[in-house]
Formats: sequence, structure tokens, C-alpha cells
Amino acid sequence: MNEREQLMGKFRSLRFAQVDLGLFLDSHPDDPEALATYRELMREAEAVKKKYEESYGPLTPGAGSSGDYWDWVATPFPWESC
Repeated sequence: MNEREQLMGKFRSLRFAQVDLGLFLDSHPDDPEALATYRELMREAEAVKKKYEESYGPLTPGAGSSGDYWDWVATPFPWESC
């Protein structure tokens, strides 16, 4: 597995955990440990996303848009390379 696939897998895992923990927080909004874990997952996912996008291009439309060019179409879409 190359670095690109590893980063994408890590990002997907973190996002899945975020969604799952978010569902738990819907029914347990006052659980401080769950909320702290959720926030940590958000930080980790953002760091992995940033690293992926710096190396391989944007994961979402507009994420890598800079200047006068729409970067989203300049690289393979994330689902095309994994």
C-alpha cells in the first residue's frame, strides 16, 4: 500500500469514527469524554486531510482552490486513485 492509499484509509477511518461518535453524542450530549474524543478526531482528520491535499490534491471541491484556477479538476478525483 502506497502513502496515498494509507493517507486516504486513515482519513476515511477518522471520518467514520467521527460520524459514529457524533451519533453517540446525539443521545449523550453531556458526556465530556466522548466530546473530547470527538474533538481530537476532528483535529486528526484535519491534519491527515491537509497532508493528503498538500501531496495529492484536494479531497473536496474548492478545498485546494487557489488563485484563478479551479484545482479540483487538475488531479485525479480521490475515488479514482484508491
